[in-house]
Amino acid sequence: MKILITFLVFLIISCQDFESTRIVKNQNNEITESEIYEVINFILIDMKKSDSLENFQGKYIVDKTTEPFFITTNQNSKKKLKKYFTNSDFNFMENQLKKSKNFKLEQSKIIRKTIISKDTLDNLIDNNSPQMRDEFIINFEKKFGKYYYNEFSLPLFSVDKKTVLIEINSFLGGGRLIILKKKNQKWKSTIVSIWT
Repeated sequence: MKILITFLVFLIISCQDFESTRIVKNQNNEITESEIYEVINFILIDMKKSDSLENFQGKYIVDKTTEPFFITTNQNSKKKLKKYFTNSDFNFMENQLKKSKNFKLEQSKIIRKTIISKDTLDNLIDNNSPQMRDEFIINFEKKFGKYYYNEFSLPLFSVDKKTVLIEINSFLGGGRLIILKKKNQKWKSTIVSIWT
């Protein structure tokens, strides 16, 4: 009986060690540029239908990714995301943010959209103007026409890289939080939240 109990204790400890080793091993996984572009380009293809409904007015995307509000700022929202992500996933995401802060998109790796410089956009804003938003829109339209842009957050991957969180903000205001799940090597997107 002692031998059986000893064996069971050993087995339980071994399983726990294996699980923690697996998580540490996965957390050392780096997210590659190609994985980031795969997700962003999937979203751009997914947006094709809404672009056609809007006469393809969303011609541009901003070159610098942002930090997703739902992870970095809004702790209550993080609770809502627990049905998609584990605590290990959230830690993994925080590491991704540290390593890839201000990730810059390259035109040659993006489909369907034209990259627009965040620095150029910032130069169109007069921070001292009482009509800052209206003047920005006028300056933007002079330079780029009557199109608009979207700004993507850095896609944040779960430890197993099968679930991704990404936010998209619009020039017109508002945005959406999208969760992607990979099943059978194909992404499927779900809009989790929309804001205006």
